[in-house]
Amino acid sequence: MTAPPRVSDLTPLISRSVPFLLHCAAFHSTRCVADALEPVGIEPRHFGVLCTLHSSGPLSQGSLGERLGIDRTTMVQLVDDLERRGLVERKRNPHDRRSYQLTLTPAGEETWARAKELAEGSEDQVLAVLDDDERDALRELLARVVLAHDRP
Repeated sequence: MTAPPRVSDLTPLISRSVPFLLHCAAFHSTRCVADALEPVGIEPRHFGVLCTLHSSGPLSQGSLGERLGIDRTTMVQLVDDLERRGLVERKRNPHDRRSYQLTLTPAGEETWARAKELAEGSEDQVLAVLDDDERDALRELLARVVLAHDRP
């Protein structure tokens, strides 16, 4: 991913554009969390899968992909990768023998716990210029914007 331009190098019109600023913030945040997760050998997209399985418990691959907005092909690749690493396992769904449920392995739980700490540290790094009240306000405002455009 190519870094966005420096805001200080742009005209005031684009440098005050909310979509552009959100793009730049997302780039820096994603890069920071990716760097933070390197010690545990996972990427941000792996972390999303681990977080969802940790929070929700066993899910089918299709349900997991729907929750995360990940297409079927990419989801298969992600799960295969996590399974190879010993972090996720496919188990027969006890309610539907034709399908599988994904669960975190003990190593997956350990990786999730360590990755969560690292990701939180990266958030602190990205938001270091904001105090606690500003961070809470930013979270609230971003959540409102995202929820307003949430797909059904």
